[in-house]
Amino acid sequence: MASFHIRDRWKAGKSRRHPLSLLQWLAIFWILGASMMAIDLGGVYLIWRSENHLSSQVVGYAHAVDSLQSQFYAYDGALNMYVGLSPHAVSLRTATLAAIEQHGAAVQRTLTLLLRTAPAPALHSQAATAAALFKSYQADARLVLRDVQAGHLAAAQSLQEVGNDPRTTRVAGAMQRLDAMSNQRLQVSSTNVQQDGMVLLGLMSLAALLVGGFAIEVRARVRQSFATVNATLTRMLNGDFTAEIPEMALGEFQTLRATLRRARAEVLRVMAERDAVIAQQEDTIRLRVAEADRHSRALEDLLTVSHGMMRDWSQFSQARKILGPLVELVGANGVSLWGCEPWRELFRWGDLPWDPLGPEPLRAQAATLSRSEALWGNLIPINNHLVLVVRWRTHLSGRGLLAMVRWGEQGWPDPDRRLAVLISTQVQLLSDNGSLFREVQQRAVTDSLTGLWNRWQLWDDLHAQSRPLGMALLLVDLDYLKQINDTGGHQAGDDALQRVAQALREAAGAGGKVYRIGGDEFVAVFDRPDAAACQAVFARTAAALAPEFSLSGGIALASGSNAGEPEQLMRRADAALYRAKAAGRGQVALAE
Repeated sequence: MASFHIRDRWKAGKSRRHPLSLLQWLAIFWILGASMMAIDLGGVYLIWRSENHLSSQVVGYAHAVDSLQSQFYAYDGALNMYVGLSPHAVSLRTATLAAIEQHGAAVQRTLTLLLRTAPAPALHSQAATAAALFKSYQADARLVLRDVQAGHLAAAQSLQEVGNDPRTTRVAGAMQRLDAMSNQRLQVSSTNVQQDGMVLLGLMSLAALLVGGFAIEVRARVRQSFATVNATLTRMLNGDFTAEIPEMALGEFQTLRATLRRARAEVLRVMAERDAVIAQQEDTIRLRVAEADRHSRALEDLLTVSHGMMRDWSQFSQARKILGPLVELVGANGVSLWGCEPWRELFRWGDLPWDPLGPEPLRAQAATLSRSEALWGNLIPINNHLVLVVRWRTHLSGRGLLAMVRWGEQGWPDPDRRLAVLISTQVQLLSDNGSLFREVQQRAVTDSLTGLWNRWQLWDDLHAQSRPLGMALLLVDLDYLKQINDTGGHQAGDDALQRVAQALREAAGAGGKVYRIGGDEFVAVFDRPDAAACQAVFARTAAALAPEFSLSGGIALASGSNAGEPEQLMRRADAALYRAKAAGRGQVALAE
């Protein structure tokens, strides 16, 4: 009976003890896992050291022993070959003697290495024996080499066969015994490493089982605790605040009980506020969607304008041609473009609240210039209208102002204002790109001094244009241009070239296209192969410049079916020009 009372009292005391918390379980788990990990890492380190010792010493020693035997056999073979060589084979004897010295030095280095790195005393003793025998063998080998070099071939062969061969057998036997001992050592070390690995694997498996079992126990306790908490919280969330709180987490559940009691009262109030916020957000979303759709259409229209401008740069040659679409894109009632120096209205479109010569735009200009330049422009009220004024600067119009007008009731909200400034900036870039493209295109095909077409345009025209009736090419050269430059300076030379260009352009008229292809050379191309017409053009040009300047020319004709390549036509005209110069200049020659 007493024993039962003691057992019951022990159970009652155990049930009243506070259980371990989750953090304490986790701490124990981490300590146990870290300990097992440290043990495993220590074992891995020991195995690594054993394997490193095996690979660095025992295996390396075995490889050195193997190489020692092959080196010795190579040394002995080279010595036997040297003794048997003819005295007349000088080059072969020299090479064999070098091989003997090389193999002998290799054997000596390997023996030194084996004596220094022997992993066991027995291996060191056997290596010392092999080294002593090789030393004796090497002494006899030196005597053999001396006799051979002295011409005593019979004595050398006798010494090699009688004295050195038995030593060869002893040295080889010592090296074979050393190799057997090294292999035995290697097998023993490998077996030890494998046994240590199996022991370590067993320890690691045991550690994994211990940690895994502990983790399973912790997981079971955590799941049981969460199941109890979930059941209690479910009853409390359903309105049953009389649910008993388990002893495992009294403080947390007391706080949770008070929180849930207050939460139910707050839920209804929050839901009512949520409904009101949702309704307000829906209205805002509808407005934003409509605004986004409008902005999206505006940007699509801007992309359409940009696409059209990139497709044909000449379609929008001036900013005013795209200011109308700009007004429609941003939803303005009117737009006005002003340039400075002096300030004047360059373009207007739509309804504007001022006269072209009224004072209101000047006040807008002054207000814009006096303020710090805003990122999204400046808003200025004029006659019950709200005017958005932004900076305007293009390649053609220069610095100016762009004023976009909306009725006062509409206003300029921030999204519309940013859109208007963004689109106006893109319009400025489009206008600049168009004008710059045309300017660059024009400069690429014209001569800057004379205004005529240049060499590149000539080649393009000759290769691209189709002339079924043929063509005529008149090549004109200004005579003595260097003397003109030396006498009057380069300005006089430029003036002379400009006069030649003007005279040739007037003489060619509408029937010919005139080019300056470089230096003092000009070309006039005609659509018909008419030599008389070319000579007449040359004569009119020369008469217009006489007597101050002299010209030389060459004419090349090409029929429609035998026009040939433009390069060939130019070579023919150039040859005719040189014939005219050789004939005394101041005349024109017809190409053959």
